[in-house]
Amino acid sequence: RGIVPRFTEIRVRGFRRDGSVYDEVLRGLSAGTFQHEIDHLDGKLFVDRVEDPHSLCTWETFKKHHESPFVERVKALVERYGS
Repeated sequence: RGIVPRFTEIRVRGFRRDGSVYDEVLRGLSAGTFQHEIDHLDGKLFVDRVEDPHSLCTWETFKKHHESPFVERVKALVERYGS
């Protein structure tokens, strides 16, 4: 686990398999998930995006010290942008 900055709104443009244009704005959790998956395609891991290595922790430490504030941030994000 670690803190990785992500945009809350992104525009995705490309082509579908049939050659038609894909153009969509993604917001909230979907935007973050999309950025995470594109990183995989680019050969990047989340640790490559971590700005503060002190934010890296085990699942046990995350659950004990960071899970509650994280859940609150996610709830606020979903409330603002939807799921």
